[in-house]
Amino acid sequence: MNFVLFLILTVAMVAIQCLIGGTRLACALGPYALIGGAALFSLNGIRRACIKPSVWCVGSALLLFAYVLGRAAFSPSPYLARTDVLMAMAGMSVYLITAIYLCQPRFRTGLALALCVVTTVQVFVGAIQFTDGTGYMLFGYTRPEIFGIEASGLFTNPSHLAAYLEIAGLFAASYTIWGRYHLPMKFFIGYLLLVCIGGLAITGSKAGYLGAVTGLLVFAAISVWVVHLYRDAQFPLALIGSAILVIALLGSTVWMMKSSLKLAERMAQISRVEKDVRKYHWAAALDQIKTEPIVGTGVETHPGFQRLFRRAPVQTDATNTHSDYLEILAQYGALGGALVAFFLVTHIISGFLNIKDVVARRLMNTFGPPKTNSLALTVAALSATIALLVHSAFDSTLHTPANILLWGFVFGVLSNAGLNKESQVAPGKRTLALRGALGALGTVLLAASAYWFHAERLTEKATEAFERHHYTHAAAIAQRAIKSEPANPENYYISGESLRNLALQAPAEGREKLLQEAIDAFREGLKRSPDNENLWIRLGQALDATGQHEAAEEAFVQGIATDPNLGVLYSYYAEHLRLAGDLDGALECATTAKKLMGPSRKLTELDDPLPILTHGAPPVR
Repeated sequence: MNFVLFLILTVAMVAIQCLIGGTRLACALGPYALIGGAALFSLNGIRRACIKPSVWCVGSALLLFAYVLGRAAFSPSPYLARTDVLMAMAGMSVYLITAIYLCQPRFRTGLALALCVVTTVQVFVGAIQFTDGTGYMLFGYTRPEIFGIEASGLFTNPSHLAAYLEIAGLFAASYTIWGRYHLPMKFFIGYLLLVCIGGLAITGSKAGYLGAVTGLLVFAAISVWVVHLYRDAQFPLALIGSAILVIALLGSTVWMMKSSLKLAERMAQISRVEKDVRKYHWAAALDQIKTEPIVGTGVETHPGFQRLFRRAPVQTDATNTHSDYLEILAQYGALGGALVAFFLVTHIISGFLNIKDVVARRLMNTFGPPKTNSLALTVAALSATIALLVHSAFDSTLHTPANILLWGFVFGVLSNAGLNKESQVAPGKRTLALRGALGALGTVLLAASAYWFHAERLTEKATEAFERHHYTHAAAIAQRAIKSEPANPENYYISGESLRNLALQAPAEGREKLLQEAIDAFREGLKRSPDNENLWIRLGQALDATGQHEAAEEAFVQGIATDPNLGVLYSYYAEHLRLAGDLDGALECATTAKKLMGPSRKLTELDDPLPILTHGAPPVR
């Protein structure tokens, strides 16, 4: 049974990486269904003897998971919260399967090494992106043009790839030093480590660099501590060797990066704090935290608050805060932050205790190589966790499903070293209840993934047709998607904007009908997402095209009220005022837009939001 669980988890975790990390819900639902199926299948072994995980670790994980579900239930947008809920369910399933079923080192090692091997594909794709800067992607996916030469591999964001390579690299390093393998296999794993380091270098991720360096230093420190535990006489030699190894790896990496003009420029940018927009994103997140400090504003609410509290130097949308800590506090509040801290502390402590246990049982008084891979697994998981703490301070990695599944595996390893085979016992009532809950969770995850897959695929097809300017096809598919899932505001935007574009191309006699259909679509979308600036602005443009300038005025004002510091909105508003005959107001808005969007703006201070230019029409929040 455990082999089947291992196989399904491996396929799911590799597949989700190939599907842009699951960052679009349609791409994540297939792997989620596999994981749900694995959790359901685990009920076949519900009465098997077990090696019990840490009660503190599992308890903290269950508390955090319950809070995420509860906060999502009371979030303002159930559809947007669905993304976090399904991701949390999948991550929790991987965690529990690893903690209570896949305890044997051979299965964990197989999964870890499979994910390390995938890095060769990730870095190969990333190398092409870094070399030509074309945004090359496999499987027909695209990524934002703003990343330029920064490598993102199979993902769409370089920071997501950096976080993955940090984890994979530390596992490769740990198996190279502490793995139960002969030299040829260790040389191959060492090669994978070098691949991870090279791939991390070309991501250009500052947070990735800091996290990787921290993880490597922690790995070296833990390795020296392990030697101190079981071979105290060799402690000085281990200390010197670790220092030489760390210096050699870091030195060679820095030399390689300085040898490349592109990487040298990226390294120089790390010290240019005045040009780092993170402080503006952090300031917006702090404003959001102040609105609801205890329980947060709700799941997936940050994008809306980021627009509301946007600082003027930031003229692009951001779906995250560039800091996992701030994002957790903003959306889940201090209570959520405390539960995350409790979860991390219990697993870090468990990791150190597990290392001592492995040393005492398997390494003490031995002079050959380790007799188990448990030590390599635990050292890697502990080092990766501490690297995460640093990376998460400067970037957001917890909204990438592929990385969440990987973290479920990492924390599952920390919760249970899987070493005490001699103490296996028949499961008690608590273990049976936990295994039954895992089966129930898998059932819900499998059913939900299957139920929503069709609607999300329709949305993907509609988006693809819209981006290719096939507006008739896009509008038709979007309408089918709306019937299948009425809560998704993206479908209304695609439908309305496709119809509006068709109206602009249509003869005069057919234009009015298409515009009215577009207006109806935008208004239906706003009923479900009243803070959606795109829907408000496009509604205003459609109303202007039909001569309803007063109604359009209200739409533009409300759109700007949701994002008062975005320059392009004032450009749209200026065009509306020109059509309405208010030339002075149009000039004022055009000046404001130029001020906000101007390339010469200095990023030296945290600009307060500009006052909303209402021109007599009161904004409605």
